[in-house]
Amino acid sequence: MNKQELRKEFKEKRKSLSLEEAGRLSELIAGHAIDFLEKHPEFRHIHVFLPIKKNREVDTFPILEFLEKNGYTIYTSGIDAEREEMLTLDITGIREFEVNDMGIPDPVSKVLVDPGKVQLVLVPLLVVDSSGHRLGYGKGFYDKFFERIGRDVFKLGVSFFAPVDQVGSEEHDVALDACVFPEGVVVF
Repeated sequence: MNKQELRKEFKEKRKSLSLEEAGRLSELIAGHAIDFLEKHPEFRHIHVFLPIKKNREVDTFPILEFLEKNGYTIYTSGIDAEREEMLTLDITGIREFEVNDMGIPDPVSKVLVDPGKVQLVLVPLLVVDSSGHRLGYGKGFYDKFFERIGRDVFKLGVSFFAPVDQVGSEEHDVALDACVFPEGVVVF
């Protein structure tokens, strides 16, 4: 199956989840992600994606709440549409968001920062394979982001679905280091 077919299949699978089921699975994923972070105290600067509800992405707000309560420095992304790249925003202490045109919760007050301090990135995806190659929406935002901030940053995906055998990767694709599923964490 090629990337287009896989993308279509997993978009449909995700959309077929009821809101209740997506919420239940998100809670399990958040619990495993928090356990992972507690076992890895070296990660204190965390980049979190904020979920697009209409796309039934994993709800990361419980993770955001944990990070806030435990003194982490928290970042998220803004989008520079002209340059088609992600910007890094410091959202430590920010709890007010508005949904933008893309459906992404956007911090009301934006503090643009250099992404150099980010140690771990929580990465959205549709599906991942057993080698850590992820399939997203196909725009390449995260691959470009990792090229800019360096591949050494720890890349932690979150997925409702178990890994498939192969997603297929291209030279510019950046693999995940680990992924959180409702059943637990897999390190690649």
